[in-house]
Amino acid sequence: MTLRLLVGLFVVAGAAQAFDLSLTFMRDVLYQPERDSAVQPAAAAVGVGFRFGSIGMVQARVGGSGYWYLVMDEDVQGGSHARDALKSVWVQAIPGVRVPLFRQYLSVIGGIGLGGRSSAERRIDNTSSSYDYQDWHERSVWAFDQTFVLGLEFELSSRLGLDLEATRAGFTAGRESRRYYRTYLDYADPIEETYQDFFQAGWRRTAATGLGVGLHVKL
Repeated sequence: MTLRLLVGLFVVAGAAQAFDLSLTFMRDVLYQPERDSAVQPAAAAVGVGFRFGSIGMVQARVGGSGYWYLVMDEDVQGGSHARDALKSVWVQAIPGVRVPLFRQYLSVIGGIGLGGRSSAERRIDNTSSSYDYQDWHERSVWAFDQTFVLGLEFELSSRLGLDLEATRAGFTAGRESRRYYRTYLDYADPIEETYQDFFQAGWRRTAATGLGVGLHVKL
């Protein structure tokens, strides 16, 4: 039943020329770094949009982000060494409005995003001064996120448009797991030392605003 409904929406929207595809690059505002982490990844998203009536719209996006090998060497000889590696994927539906201005050449868009996210992060916390062992941990997050989206849409032609948007995270709820390991130079298998698992929910009071730019093609 669900598959038939989705196929029906594609057919109706396509016939009404209210169906478009988008590719957007933005700052990843969903990722919550650890307190002492400097990771601020960028994200890329592929989207499908439907327009209903004069101002109604719904966008569905699938995106991913990553930041590999951010090295922070404060004092390597003393054993302080940090390196982060992040991979994250997310899906989001954004119901909202699109208000045309200036004969359809410029429109204001706004909406509320709802979706899920999964991210995996690995961080090297410490390397001994003699390099005979290394401490590191893995962090996994599964979360539901709500965002606020506001932007401008410029019509470059009858088929092609440019989107500028700002996104801010709102409410989030998710589960986080952390596993801490130590690896010795003469022993290949890591030794798990600590395991943490906890649930968090609430408003993102310190959330940053991410700017994005994208292209959309009307079909």
